[in-house]
Amino acid sequence: MRARYSSAEPTSPTGRPNAATSTPGIVAGSIFTFALTLGDYITPLLVGGTGSTFIGNVVYTNVGVAGNVPFAAAFALVPVVVMAIYLAVAKRLGAFEAL
Repeated sequence: MRARYSSAEPTSPTGRPNAATSTPGIVAGSIFTFALTLGDYITPLLVGGTGSTFIGNVVYTNVGVAGNVPFAAAFALVPVVVMAIYLAVAKRLGAFEAL
């Protein structure tokens, strides 16, 4: 914000501290958002109906209706792996040092 009000470029010395101080907050907020949606299986069914193809709906259908538990377990692992990769990248970039 300071960089925009002072007519400076975002990469100028006044823009760099803003990016450095806001990055941990953005990472923490996105982690909370994505971590809470990992176990969300009922809401997509209520919001999207039975015709939607959210990950939760696919897992629920394969466990409850089709009885295909191995596929459901493998498919449920997809968001966990995506979140693990995201956390590894955030840790590598140093986003957890300020927390």
